[in-house]
Amino acid sequence: MTDPARVRGLRLSLAYHGGAVVYLNGKELARHFDELDGWRTPEVLDLQPAIRAGANLLTVDAADGTSAQGFIAEGVIGFADGTEQPIRSDRSWQAALEPNGPWRGGAGPGARAGAGAWGGPPTTQRRST
Repeated sequence: MTDPARVRGLRLSLAYHGGAVVYLNGKELARHFDELDGWRTPEVLDLQPAIRAGANLLTVDAADGTSAQGFIAEGVIGFADGTEQPIRSDRSWQAALEPNGPWRGGAGPGARAGAGAWGGPPTTQRRST
């Protein structure tokens, strides 16, 4: 991102089972746990205040200690010229068992970090924009 002033909006919708902590550039923006129905009603976050010039790193620490885990994200970066850049938790994301890695590429739906999503241990996912 060469000029954060060009951004007119940066919103991210999250759906998860259990809990999630969302960071942008290392700054914690949201923390929610014990929400077993969090996947039914996505949470919408405004990430615009945390963007900066250069690379921006979005990290989500998703966990569920009670049953199958799941996490999905979708958002959009809106620019002043009317163009948009989508953000989706797809295979371009990386997954890890620990916040500092090691990171594995190709996360996306059904990603496996350790024992894998939907029943495995807590995972952290990240994407650089």
